[in-house]
Amino acid sequence: MSIFSGRDKEKTQNPSLNQSNIRYIILIFLLAIVIRGLYLIDSSDNPTFHVPVVDSRTYDQIAREIVDKGNLTRDLFWQPPFYPLFLSLIYLFSKGSILSIKVFQMILGGLTCVLVYSLGRKIFNKRIGLLAGIIAALYLPLIFFEGELLATGWAAFWSVVLVLGFLSTAEKPGFVNCFLLGFSGALSIITRPVFLPFFIACCIWLIIQASRRKTLKRLLPKAILITAGFLAVSLPVGLLGYYTTGKIRILPFSGGINFYIGNNPDYKKTIALRPGHGWEKFIGLPQKYGINSIYEKEKFYRDQAISYAVNEPVNFTKGLLYKTAQFFSSREIPRNINIYSLRKWSKLLRIGVWKAKRFGFPFGILLSLAVVGTVYWWRKIPGPLWLLMVLYPASIILIFVASRYRMPIVPSMCIMASGGCAALCQIVKKQEWAKIVTLSAVFLLVVVASSAFGPFHEEQLNYDAELYYFLGVALEERGQTDRAKEAYREAIRLKPDYADVYYNLGVIIAEEGGLEEAMKYYRRAIEIDPDYSTAHYNLGTLFQSQGKLDEAIWHYYQTLRVQPYDAYAHNNLGNALRRQGKLAEAIRHYRLALQFKPDYDLAHNNLGYALFRQGDLDMASGHFQKALDLKPFWPPALIGLARILATHPDRDKRDPEKAVFLATKAAELTKYKESRVLNILAMAYAATGQFPQAESTAKKALELSLAAQNSGLAAEIRKRLELYKKGETE
Repeated sequence: MSIFSGRDKEKTQNPSLNQSNIRYIILIFLLAIVIRGLYLIDSSDNPTFHVPVVDSRTYDQIAREIVDKGNLTRDLFWQPPFYPLFLSLIYLFSKGSILSIKVFQMILGGLTCVLVYSLGRKIFNKRIGLLAGIIAALYLPLIFFEGELLATGWAAFWSVVLVLGFLSTAEKPGFVNCFLLGFSGALSIITRPVFLPFFIACCIWLIIQASRRKTLKRLLPKAILITAGFLAVSLPVGLLGYYTTGKIRILPFSGGINFYIGNNPDYKKTIALRPGHGWEKFIGLPQKYGINSIYEKEKFYRDQAISYAVNEPVNFTKGLLYKTAQFFSSREIPRNINIYSLRKWSKLLRIGVWKAKRFGFPFGILLSLAVVGTVYWWRKIPGPLWLLMVLYPASIILIFVASRYRMPIVPSMCIMASGGCAALCQIVKKQEWAKIVTLSAVFLLVVVASSAFGPFHEEQLNYDAELYYFLGVALEERGQTDRAKEAYREAIRLKPDYADVYYNLGVIIAEEGGLEEAMKYYRRAIEIDPDYSTAHYNLGTLFQSQGKLDEAIWHYYQTLRVQPYDAYAHNNLGNALRRQGKLAEAIRHYRLALQFKPDYDLAHNNLGYALFRQGDLDMASGHFQKALDLKPFWPPALIGLARILATHPDRDKRDPEKAVFLATKAAELTKYKESRVLNILAMAYAATGQFPQAESTAKKALELSLAAQNSGLAAEIRKRLELYKKGETE
């Protein structure tokens, strides 16, 4: 007999847990834990198992910064803050164990499966709930993401918690239910902000339900309790946001750029944008307009996306349709990690996740059965579940789609797919041929439709090579440069024209002192991508360090051709031009550097020296002071300002005592071992009339300059030393 046949007597019994419910919960939880445990063992040979990459690496770094150093920085709010805070808590008790995170998340996955059973039982019956829980327990894409250092498992958990919470609150709006609903709602939003429209809509649903039951008068205290639960999470997080970013906030400041990624004239390219040079160019776009603040950047991207939607509604709509096709594709759409590339390290993944041409398993089957269940049982589906199935996909589609972002809808789809199986069994048993034909047609239509589009651009990238590139980046950050180089070379083997890898190898080898070899790697990156601005920049710095100014200047200009708002390139170009005596050009580039990065202390200092050489002492003084405001007690700026205060042609603008103070501080910081610093200190002493001190200090400066074979400075010091002996300054 079918497990779906017969009347479910539980509907007429006390809804409290009975023995069969407990058995089902234990069965589902154990099944989920066993499968997830087997997957962890099965996938442990994956080279990224203990070395998080891309987004996982970012979360890991933020959490370790909190635990190891106690540092709470604004990076915590680059992405939603819940997950790095969760990681830091587990790291605190597990001494930084990545395996402990994966085990915890597998247990969380087991709880999600139990909640799927509970929700399926609540909406339909125990048998449908049981099958739904089993489907969730065996669904390999969800298991895969639960095994990564990503918030996906938590988002899936919250999706079921919220639907259950709203249903329970509507039925029994007690103190605990209301408070926990607000509490979990806030947690879901700081885990995945796209839950916000769903949460608001469900709150409105609660009001409508109270109105229908004529209990609106009793709604206010419940609303206060829900709000209290929400504030219990959001207020501390908001204050944490204020502490780290300067503004009270619970949402990440990556929201603007994420919205723009999926909504711009080149959305197909930006959605598929890869970490590396292309991404760095993309996120540097606001600097072109002199925008540097994180909040201004967030607003810039958001405004750009809204402008695109308003001014190009047809193309915007095409983009939404494109992303809709991606969301409901039977295949797993990759983001930075491709689940299909990792199948080689897991037998379970090879069995449970695969694609045949455009058809992808298991999502293609799950979606088709879920649609069948929705069509058949639509009258029984409660409001919160409808709202989740409509608003969550819509929120993701509005931004951009990836496999891991649609995972939170999977638990609900498991319930509806189980309902679809129940519907098919029921109509087959009753031999309702018209319904059999109709639902079979629906099933086949969804299978075909979900596999009809693509492959999308994101699916055609070389993720095998990318995996080793990401691994190399992570190993390099850990200081394991030999292993990083091995990973990079494997990436090149898989993709010989991988410009980012050649660039990173160049960086490592340059740091090891192999400058000529590093230059070869940078040149190779440029051969592959002539617009590789950072490779041009690094070549420029290497040529500049060798005194080859013409070559350095050419590469800086190439950097600025691609990235005209690169403040660092403008500054270095200014330095090279200044060394060639082209002061006017140098000053122009220093000013451009400050236009794009107003708080660039080095550019302020360099501009100060260029203006000093040009004779504009007042402007030079202002830039030296600005450099010191940004970087107090910085020797180059200290002596730059000290020299002006000691020797300004306008005696009213001199301040010899302050010049002595500044130069003395610079000498102390350089341990009286820098000839240029001591030369300025001697000039400051002379300006105050302290000629004996000026003479002794100048002698020490002369000794150091001769030892350093700096003949030009030595000649200048000798000339001044003779004046000091006579009690003169100029």
